[in-house]
Amino acid sequence: MTQNTLIPAGKKKWSFRTFAPYLTAFLLPVLVMLVVFIERGIYPFGEKCFLRTDLYHQYAPFFKELNNKLQNGGSLFYSWNIGGGTNFWTLSAYYLASPLNILVALCPSDYIIEFVTWTIVLKLGMCSATVTYYLNKRHGAEGLAAYPAAFFGTFYALSGFMAAYQWNVMWLDCLWLFPLIILGLERLVKENRGMLYCVTLAFCILSNYYISIMVCLGVACYCFFLLGTERLMLKQFGVKLLKFILYTLIAFAFSAVYLLPYIAYFNTTASATSTFKWEWYSYFSVFDMVTRHLMNVQVHTGLDHWPNIYCGVAVFMGLPFYYLNRKITLREKIGYTVLLIFFYFSFSTRAMDYIWHGLHIPNSLPCRQSFVYIFLVLVMCYRGFLGIRERTFRDIAFTMLLALVFVFAAEKLADDKTIYTNYVIYISALFILLYAVLIYVYRKGKAYKDVLVILMLALCCVENCINTSITSVPTVTRADYTEYDETVGEIMTQIRKDRGDSFFRAEKAILRTKNDGAWLDFPSISTFSSVADYHVGDFYKILGMEASFNAYGSNGQTPFTNMLFGVNYTVSYQDMHGNEELYTLVGTNNQNVWIYENKYALPPGFVLDPMVAGEWPSEGLNYLEVQNEFAERISGVANLFENVTPAYVTGKEVTLTVPRAGYYYVYTPKSGPTDIQVTRKNASIKTWSSLNRGYIISVGYCEDGEAVTFKNTQKDSTRTLNLTLYRLQDDLMPQVYEAFAKSGYQVTHFEDTLIEGYVDVKEAGTFVTTIAAEDGWEVFVDGKPMHFDTWKDAYICFYLEEGHHDITFKFHVVYFKEGLILTVSAGVLMLLIGVISTILRKRKEKKEEEAALEALEEAAAADVPADLSAGRRPLQAAAEVPADPSAVRRPLQAPVAAPAPAPRVPAS
Repeated sequence: MTQNTLIPAGKKKWSFRTFAPYLTAFLLPVLVMLVVFIERGIYPFGEKCFLRTDLYHQYAPFFKELNNKLQNGGSLFYSWNIGGGTNFWTLSAYYLASPLNILVALCPSDYIIEFVTWTIVLKLGMCSATVTYYLNKRHGAEGLAAYPAAFFGTFYALSGFMAAYQWNVMWLDCLWLFPLIILGLERLVKENRGMLYCVTLAFCILSNYYISIMVCLGVACYCFFLLGTERLMLKQFGVKLLKFILYTLIAFAFSAVYLLPYIAYFNTTASATSTFKWEWYSYFSVFDMVTRHLMNVQVHTGLDHWPNIYCGVAVFMGLPFYYLNRKITLREKIGYTVLLIFFYFSFSTRAMDYIWHGLHIPNSLPCRQSFVYIFLVLVMCYRGFLGIRERTFRDIAFTMLLALVFVFAAEKLADDKTIYTNYVIYISALFILLYAVLIYVYRKGKAYKDVLVILMLALCCVENCINTSITSVPTVTRADYTEYDETVGEIMTQIRKDRGDSFFRAEKAILRTKNDGAWLDFPSISTFSSVADYHVGDFYKILGMEASFNAYGSNGQTPFTNMLFGVNYTVSYQDMHGNEELYTLVGTNNQNVWIYENKYALPPGFVLDPMVAGEWPSEGLNYLEVQNEFAERISGVANLFENVTPAYVTGKEVTLTVPRAGYYYVYTPKSGPTDIQVTRKNASIKTWSSLNRGYIISVGYCEDGEAVTFKNTQKDSTRTLNLTLYRLQDDLMPQVYEAFAKSGYQVTHFEDTLIEGYVDVKEAGTFVTTIAAEDGWEVFVDGKPMHFDTWKDAYICFYLEEGHHDITFKFHVVYFKEGLILTVSAGVLMLLIGVISTILRKRKEKKEEEAALEALEEAAAADVPADLSAGRRPLQAAAEVPADPSAVRRPLQAPVAAPAPAPRVPAS
């Protein structure tokens, strides 16, 4: 059956054949990760789980908290399970903002680890698919020719950057969107079509503003590269640059619902206090940096700033092929070369390191912008691959030998020869040889071309399996991470049921992570996150509790600090037998979980003498003496903690015998060993780490005359122990508690963002709370708004007169409404621009098609070839059917011979 329908060239009907290359690209890294998971024994293929570094300590607990809120209806604005109470919206802006994370609501809470794990794997597949899509769309590859791009997509998805940082699940949306952003940018510059760029950048910034800093810097560099290679007039340059800026601003506006609240909150984080000197010294040589392209080079996540830039050893041949490809303009080659040099400079120079990471030197996890460099390198290698047919045997042999010389030179010349072992050098050389053979056979002709593509993709998978297995995917035992979840959850559920909507806090005696509260769903006073309030951390340091620039926790807790912070319950994995005057057992599984109620836990607010609250503590006191002083100032009780070793006890290994039964604590200066092992009777051993952060060692309840041994276990350290032992005089706790609680805040109603209650003030003073003084809290006293100050720069406080007062605390996210308005407005604006652009483009295409059809009809009537240049886009007839079917029946005419030229007549 014939038809007369005309289809514009380039418009292809969607089919599985069209989709298959991208499905292949998606599945290849998924398959590699599946093989590695099986080899590692990761659940459900074994009893391990893929929890690494911050994924273990932060992301899994935060996903669990989000899951709990979405399934049980908690507020997305505030969480009491993290750090004694924190702005959950700004925490989500950094960790949980990806729109795809809404799917966690469908996940059973027992399988959050698997949800995060397979989210990572699927996003790696997306990274490969979008790179493949970019390469094929940019170069018009279709059919079998579209499959080789999957080779480069897979190496992007399983690069050294991913091997080191794939567990940073919140970064991965930016990485799979990045190729689409670049494709959109090219359309914006070359075709004046900016919607793809705007939409993909908008969702990138919304998903994770932090990695979007690197994306935006990379996009800006690439934009100037494009503008520089387009041979534009000054006016054209300015117009395109203006469009780039306009679409970028719309994208930023779309993310304002997260971005504005975080900017308002930023000053409470430690990053706001960072300062930098413009130091331009280099970390390492370019040669050493390039050697990190070798296979099986161990990834670096520490403080030495090495970039993780492996993306397949084929790049050692791909880059020379790029420069040998004569179809690529010299202007483009110069532009890409400048970009590469710029990235080498960015990796190795401290000042550029500071700029790329958002005006902040990262605390480990270096060179987080290296995925941009990897993308550019793979694009160059693909461009070099397109010229393979033109390469001679000599070209291939020379390129292979050049790559091998570099590989073996790395073994001799690289600074850190412990990295470049035999299995790094020889296996890299082996794969270079294998790629060289396949490349040579591929350029020979079209025979078995599909088989060669399959072999190339298979070799790619093998290389990635080996590299990923050796350099990535560490595991822990899943049962160890989830061992006590069910028991703790059941007891906490019963506690909530018994207490109704009253306010309470709980903490673990020994933390697994500082976000155990989020993981186990109890209101904790500990946290580890990049948005931790450093003012609260500073207050913890004063009291001798563990804190760093982005974390604070209950390590170093004492009954006094638990009283102060209102820790009503203690979760312990050992029986806290001893003085029942401090604790009451409320739940246990009779094996390894005990939950105790602390008898002396203050409410979240209490009245103090203004002078005492302001002057405490004195200078030069150790942490336990600080607590002694505070207790004495408020209650008049001296020596709540009794010093039983008036002078420092020193030595490499120290054994102390306690004079009487009780709870014992040790002060050791930060200058001492960072790791100390405490051994008690019955071979009970506990190692306290990171003591350079300065916190109290809790020895626990000791029997009369019990011997306790302390030993320096810090690696490569000969530091001497300096210990001071204190005993809690627990019989004094009731008197201290009564002095603090005499004007305590009685909570009558409690929600995530609302606390209602009253206080009967015996004597006018400062009403001090343990609610972090974040912007967004509103205080109402007797129905009237109350301006509040901060206690120790950390907590809400304000002055109260004597008498009865009803006090309400309400929380809202600062600039959330304004951000939401901007986000919705930007979304509507993008939609309008998209609709209008589509309408205008379709009208233009229709006119071009009508003009082309008219030209075809005129040509058919005149019996001459049609001039298809009438429309800007060449058209082809559907199914190769001529516009005039009768033309098929018309007899062919012999070509008309051109008339002979007239003879030249000489001039007279």
